[in-house]
Amino acid sequence: MQETAERMSTQANKPAPVPIQRILHTIHAVRDCNPVRRKYEEVLGAWVFAERFHAGEDRDMALFYVANHMVEPMAPARPDVHDTTFSKYLAKYGESYHSFELRVDSAPETAAACQAHGMELSSVYPLFFFVKPRSTGGIVVQICGKPLVNDPQDYRNWNPDWIEGHPSTLRRLRHIGCIVRDIDLSLYFFTQVIGGKILSDERVTFPQDGRRVAFCLGDTNVLLFQADDPAAGLAGDYFSKPVSGIYTLVWEVDDIQVAERYLLETGITPEKAKLEEHGIAIPAEQMFGARHEFVPSA
Repeated sequence: MQETAERMSTQANKPAPVPIQRILHTIHAVRDCNPVRRKYEEVLGAWVFAERFHAGEDRDMALFYVANHMVEPMAPARPDVHDTTFSKYLAKYGESYHSFELRVDSAPETAAACQAHGMELSSVYPLFFFVKPRSTGGIVVQICGKPLVNDPQDYRNWNPDWIEGHPSTLRRLRHIGCIVRDIDLSLYFFTQVIGGKILSDERVTFPQDGRRVAFCLGDTNVLLFQADDPAAGLAGDYFSKPVSGIYTLVWEVDDIQVAERYLLETGITPEKAKLEEHGIAIPAEQMFGARHEFVPSA
């Protein structure tokens, strides 16, 4: 908290917030992209449009949309040899959400702005880089300065409601749900370093006593939750192991009962949502470490 106050006290000398075009995708760290891609296709109707290998980090990736949001499973080419940045990450954190990626006009200019605010960066390439979680209040963030090749959202006929009619009644992503230890530092990064817009800021008693803040980054909403007691309840369970700050993707469905029956038919045993007060969830252990919660459409 003291670090947040110190940053804010010198904010007048810092660059203006960097405009965000959109959130490109959420990255899902896995051991092998192929079974994960198939699982997303079978359960959530994923639309796969690319599979690639990144030689610089010796890792595989797949790119697909679930409704209006892109997900990228990433896997080290040699998951049991811990000699690359990503293989070391997987060894420490296990299969789980890794980060979400922001699209900006210029990665080098954004990196310079982040550093001017005292942010710590890693894996800095000409076209993308990561902001370390100690600078964001606990969330791993990737920033990219280029469009993705063949991204369907960049086509003139892109329709964010393309998944309408899926048997789960899935409609769209409501928000990326994060659990953090320092919500003020998170908000400093997301609203002062980059140009996020706060939508709500409230005290809550669910999932436990704490603070809940929603904000918009480009075209996507993000939810932050900080528990008053981070060692208890849902927060305590979450922080009991190394985490990236991203707890769940929260999706809207037209009919919760239909969605629950559909998940059971696909071999998923859903449980009650934990970050959202009303809804159901795919437990992380049934989706290669990635939790998904479902709530009724607003």
